[in-house]
Amino acid sequence: AAAAAAAAPTVPGKSGSTDGTRCSSSSTDGTRCSSNADSTQPTLQPVQWCFPHTQQQQLRTTVFADMHSRGYYLTSGSKFGGDFLAYPGDPNLYHAQFVVRVLPLGQVLNPVLFKGLARGVHAARKHLLLASVVQSSCEEDRGDGGGSNGWQQQQEQEQEQQQHPQQDYCTRGKAGSG
Repeated sequence: AAAAAAAAPTVPGKSGSTDGTRCSSSSTDGTRCSSNADSTQPTLQPVQWCFPHTQQQQLRTTVFADMHSRGYYLTSGSKFGGDFLAYPGDPNLYHAQFVVRVLPLGQVLNPVLFKGLARGVHAARKHLLLASVVQSSCEEDRGDGGGSNGWQQQQEQEQEQQQHPQQDYCTRGKAGSG
């Protein structure tokens, strides 16, 4: 067994050895190895993850969460000029139904670019879905920024409004894509 371990090829920088040694990354031929005690392991430092950071990332994250809550599977839509491709089921079993393009609310659309995007989506036999995030005045007053599951919140609010018409409609915020 020791002969088999010695005969096994080693790769520089990889720890594929079975005898407790680790190949040094400075080795070019893969034959020089050093013991684990000799090598110094870098200590891992905690990293603060700040995503979504930009406004566009926040919009895309909110639209992604909303579409996913509606039952769509989403993948990258960059091949078709969009942010996402929305599938009605498993992407391995279904074709994409929508090319989703996320835009800030109130952004002016360039007609030439819009026409080119629409033509490309039509040629791919998909529907173009322009999505924006809408926040109610209640959310802006409270400062909670809405929720990523706004469609379900809106449905719950409408049901509550039908059951209790005198209740304030702004008890919970609503957000969605549209």
